[in-house]
Amino acid sequence: MDFIGIEDKFTESGSYYDLLAKYGLSIENILLKAKELIDKKLKYGGK
Repeated sequence: MDFIGIEDKFTESGSYYDLLAKYGLSIENILLKAKELIDKKLKYGGK
């Protein structure tokens, strides 16, 4: 199991998409994290 979210800290102000990218919550980052988790599961014999 893994989590995607914002660390417990004060964040900056900015445009919606800039903030998503800065804190790792863009679509691309979420897809990358999901792929990493799937690859890890397959590597260790998960179904």
